[in-house]
Amino acid sequence: MTGTAGAGRVLAGHGRELGAWCSPDGRVELRWWIEDQGPETTDLHGWFAPAHLEPIVRLRRSQDRRTHLLAHTLARSMLHGRTGDLEAASIDHEPSGKPVSRCGLAVSLSHSARVVAAAVGDGTAVGVDVEDLARGDQLSAVRDVLCHPAELSVLGAEEAEDTDLFRLWVAKEALVKVGGTSLDRLHQVDLSLLLTAPAATHSTIGGSVSSWNLVLGRHQLRVWRDGSCMGALVHHRDSRPLHPFSLG
Repeated sequence: MTGTAGAGRVLAGHGRELGAWCSPDGRVELRWWIEDQGPETTDLHGWFAPAHLEPIVRLRRSQDRRTHLLAHTLARSMLHGRTGDLEAASIDHEPSGKPVSRCGLAVSLSHSARVVAAAVGDGTAVGVDVEDLARGDQLSAVRDVLCHPAELSVLGAEEAEDTDLFRLWVAKEALVKVGGTSLDRLHQVDLSLLLTAPAATHSTIGGSVSSWNLVLGRHQLRVWRDGSCMGALVHHRDSRPLHPFSLG
């Protein structure tokens, strides 16, 4: 649910799940939702301390407030599902803005215009990025900053797809979140194999999803695309569990 605060309550909209994924060992979980504003009013103060709600409700645009709150609620529900402890599922933020869970599980979240994603890692760092497909045509301006020469060569080929640049963007943004690169070094990371690898296709609750998987040293990269968004998840391959896994 998403919303704005007023009179001790939160005006909440709704989201619906587009897809979910879990690693074979159960240590990494990913979910992505789309915001769908609804008429209900829900008291979320049991889920969020005032200090956590305040930065969200101060956001100027109502759409930003809804997607921020949906992303945080989704992430907290995933943490709660693993720990069974609502307080331990609280999420704080470092000065850099990086989310940190109180239970010690790694957590990452992302939100675009309407789509949000959250990832939880048990014994492994996780980084997730998601973007609405409608934003894909805005990336041409960052092409030279984003792309490695090998990637530019693939993008210049006749068989290149319009969404290839978008795929690189979400993948490298997710890599930044786990320390795999930095924003000023995106062009030094060669993900050209991501552009030439065949896609796997499967079905989720939200419809058909295409996905690409790539191993980058100790990082496992998974990129997905459905009818609403393009997203990427990165996690370390040498994970060690902290908590028993349970997917509700």
